[in-house]
Amino acid sequence: MEEVLPLIHYRPLYQNLIRSLHFSPASHSLISLMQCLPIDIENLAKPLMKIFIHSNQIRQFFRLICFEYLSNCRILQHNITVYAEFAFTGVVDSSQRCPSALRELFAELRDVVEQFFPGRDDVGRLALSSFLILRFFAAAILNPKLFSLKMATPDVDVSRTLVLVSKILQRIANCVVSANPPTIKEQWLAPVMDHFLDEAHNKAMIDFLDEISTSFTETEEGGGVNTNSQDAIVNDESDAFSPSTNISSSPVMDIEKELHIVYSQIADHLDTLCSMGWCCRYGCSCCSDTIVQ
Repeated sequence: MEEVLPLIHYRPLYQNLIRSLHFSPASHSLISLMQCLPIDIENLAKPLMKIFIHSNQIRQFFRLICFEYLSNCRILQHNITVYAEFAFTGVVDSSQRCPSALRELFAELRDVVEQFFPGRDDVGRLALSSFLILRFFAAAILNPKLFSLKMATPDVDVSRTLVLVSKILQRIANCVVSANPPTIKEQWLAPVMDHFLDEAHNKAMIDFLDEISTSFTETEEGGGVNTNSQDAIVNDESDAFSPSTNISSSPVMDIEKELHIVYSQIADHLDTLCSMGWCCRYGCSCCSDTIVQ
């Protein structure tokens, strides 16, 4: 069993780990270089987490490690907004291409609903959106192979995107016929939904539902509704962590043990780290003895 030294002997390592969180560029920091080592990353991540919690640097640690992930989230928000806007525009602009038989059917459906719920246009639109949006457009986006739009089943990433686009389209339609705000389980999707739950998208969906439920006979008599669609602005939300610097000791954490685990990993792969230029960046002399005193 390896001997764990007193904390004072790990101070150089401790200080280098803290400094690495503020190193620029981040990809050349000690933490980033250690991720490239041929070791079990979980065995390294656990002690590092405890060390940075001990030093009140955990927020900066997350910022460094999760920077690429957070950037991808912002890109994903942008992409989902663009794809959903494309799908929404395709739907609301298609009213003039709706087959006459379907228009007559939808007009009859509105008349039947009117008999049971007089003066409730929202209920009539709910019946329409349940048929057309939920069971046709959203279903076709969700499963393009089933509707003969694609020959093969989409891969996992594409399928996830289609699920989100389908969900957004359904929620826009639901908001037209419901006074209740939509429930959003994926909080990162909230900025995207905010983009679509505005007056312009709401009006475009209402106009579409009213247009397809107006028979050609009524349209020729002047009872039709013009469908208007508007270009949308893609919003990008950003988020950042604020670094904190305050080295203190914790009576409930064996920080010496955690530092020793990290030290052992570095010592076993010191040649690899030095080949990456760690010795030049952190004042190492290419010897494990300089990591601790």
